[in-house]
Amino acid sequence: MKKLFILGIALMVVVTIYSQPYSGKNMSTLLEEKFVYDVSWTFFHLGTLTLSVEGFITDPELKKITVEIKTSPFLPFIDIDEYNVVMMRILDGMTMHFYGTEKIDGEMVKKICDYYEKENLSVYEERNYETNKLINADTITYSKPYLIGTSLIHYTRLIADSGLVIIVPTMLGGDIYNTKLNFCGPVEYVEIDEFDEKIRTFRFEGSAEWDGKATAGLSGDFTGWLSDDDGSVVISAEMKIFLGSVVIELKNWNKPGWSPPTKTKLLTKNQ
Repeated sequence: MKKLFILGIALMVVVTIYSQPYSGKNMSTLLEEKFVYDVSWTFFHLGTLTLSVEGFITDPELKKITVEIKTSPFLPFIDIDEYNVVMMRILDGMTMHFYGTEKIDGEMVKKICDYYEKENLSVYEERNYETNKLINADTITYSKPYLIGTSLIHYTRLIADSGLVIIVPTMLGGDIYNTKLNFCGPVEYVEIDEFDEKIRTFRFEGSAEWDGKATAGLSGDFTGWLSDDDGSVVISAEMKIFLGSVVIELKNWNKPGWSPPTKTKLLTKNQ
């Protein structure tokens, strides 16, 4: 009985669920870098997703994260043209400022969200990109720090080696939902088209409370594979949109001094 009790405590420690942001690696480890991903559905190339990380000159405590999502112009059944910028706090990866443009029902909409930590509130706005006409606005009081947009992707990179199950607040459309991230997954070797060898990765899983409210109706469970090294680069991911399951796969990258970890590379390093 005593052994079972100790085992139970150990398991609780491993899979503790955090309702507040967990700070893993310092965000400063994410240097100037750029990643381009191919997005596909069954046999169709849907488009590309480009992620960039930059330092923020006027505030050394922030990182500037940008994302561009563009679907192929040859597809009649899906049309996404999205760009957003996140100012991400280096300390814990939380979002301080968000600006984005997105095509919604054929109309370009710009979204702005600012987090005011001292006042403990967030201000969110949606406006028509051309006319600046207000579409939606909200002020969220007693707001805890949260993720929004691409900060969710890069937050996973910070906590990849935590070995925890974490629930983190995530803002979408002026509302805050929970996103569950499970970092108890195994090490796996995966293949991508743009690289000759299998890449050593760490698999994580996520579950979204915000079903259907994100880009292209992104919803439900998702799975990602991060490089099993200090870079924790997203190698590939699988998620559900309104079409069904889509695959996101690393196509090319610009990250100084980095190359995907492989068996050959690891063996050479250990010799």
